[in-house]
Formats: sequence, C-alpha cells, structure tokens
Amino acid sequence: MGFKDNVYETLRQWGLCGVVGTLRSCMAALNIKDHAKYRNDLEKYREQCGDNPQFRYEEKNKFPILGEWNQEAGNVDSHYFFQDIWVAQQIARAGIKHIYDIGSRLDGYIAHLLSMDIEVTMIDVRPLKRKINGLHFIQGNATSLESIADDSLGTLSSLHALEHFGLGRYGDSVDYLGWKKALHAMARKIQKGGRLFLSVPVGCEEKLMFNAQRIFSPSSIIREIENEMELSVFALLHDGEVFECQMGRNEDVYGKIRNLCSKMGGYDVGMFVFIKK
Repeated sequence: MGFKDNVYETLRQWGLCGVVGTLRSCMAALNIKDHAKYRNDLEKYREQCGDNPQFRYEEKNKFPILGEWNQEAGNVDSHYFFQDIWVAQQIARAGIKHIYDIGSRLDGYIAHLLSMDIEVTMIDVRPLKRKINGLHFIQGNATSLESIADDSLGTLSSLHALEHFGLGRYGDSVDYLGWKKALHAMARKIQKGGRLFLSVPVGCEEKLMFNAQRIFSPSSIIREIENEMELSVFALLHDGEVFECQMGRNEDVYGKIRNLCSKMGGYDVGMFVFIKK
C-alpha cells in the first residue's frame, strides 16, 4: 500500500469518506498523464463517431473519470468487504432464516443476507424510509432495546457498530458507557442457546478516536459479557485474511485469543460468535 492509499485508509477510519472522495478527485485533476490519456481517447472516439448522431460527444454532457484505467479490477474495503462475507456465510451455514441486526451495513452484510432469502429485522437509531423486501425496520436505541422483550431472540448480529454507540456521531446521546450498555442489552434480549454475531475494530492499543469510534482489545468484549454469553468462535481479520479460532468448553479462552492476536495490527477487525448461557 502506497503513501496515498495509507492516507485515504486513515481518513476512512476516521469517518471522513467525503474527504477521501474530494482528495481522490483533486489528485486525479493534477495527474497530467491521466488528462493526456483522456484527451487522446476523446480524439479517437470523435474520429470513430464521425457524423453518426447516436452517442455523439457534446461538451455540455462531458463527465471525465480519470485514473481508473490504471487501477486494479476492483477495490474492496479492507474491513467491511471481508467481514460482511465471513459473517453472512456463518449465518447461512447455520440455516438461520430470520435475524435481528443492530447497525450493520445495509449495502453490504444486510444485502448479502437478503440475497439468500434470510429475513432481517434491522434496528438503528436513525430512520429508514426506504421499503425493501425481506427487511423489517425498528428505529430504536441500541443501549436499551426497550421495544424487544428479554430472552426473545434466537439470533442477533451487530457488525462494526458497537464502537460508535454513545459518541453522538449518528445522532445518539453521548454516553461514556454506551458500548457496555448496548452489549448487555444485546445479551439480555437473546434467548438461552441463542447466538450473537458481533464485530468491532480491534488493535494492539485500546483507544478512543472521538467521535469516529473506539478501538477495542478483544478481551474487553469477551470479559464484559462472560457471565451471560459463552464465546464459541473468534476470528481476527487482518489485511484481508481471516484467522479463525474455535473455542471448546473449559478451554483457556484468553490464552487462545492472545496467541491468535499476535498477528493483530493497530486497526483490525475482531469477529465474535457468542452463545447465550
């Protein structure tokens, strides 16, 4: 990954995706090689078009896209792309047909589930006006989940969302304990034997990046709900590769996590599968 890509990735981590887009546009505008190719391609196209009126070049309709000719066939987000696929596969393999979800990405993970005819009830503090087949929506606060009965859910997921709760970024109230309250609310709503699929950013240093997110130690998540939930699977997503660890009964969970996290960097994804005790 080059210097520019590192800058873009850092800005994305801070929640400044709009800035990333603007910077990419500016860099493209300054790239003389890209502009030269654009002008040459346009000249060739106009020569081939000749007097044909269909799809004729008109200055008022021009829309230059520069730089994509020199990139890879596709770009993927180093967190969401791989995380969404891994968790969706776990859900599908488990034969789950309906899942409640809190705050996960609609155009990634949720879309994967809907494409497999898995019904989703999505919970978010923000409104959702769009109607989508197979998707039910509840507007609510994850720190309480008061509209859902305790011990009522068979399966619940929340991907790359817990780190935001209580920071005000998405219009929720500022709450220092927001992540803890939400985690316990999730555990409380799941029935005995039910499963929680959870992911958060993890790193060698646990820290707050206000108001973008928190970065967790995996052990903090496990320890917070160990009286209510038993860890079944932990997976570390690092540089597009998933390192998975199955947990057996009476095993040294924290020891296995420490061994696996020897591969952990400063900003990775920890993916957890918990079972309600």
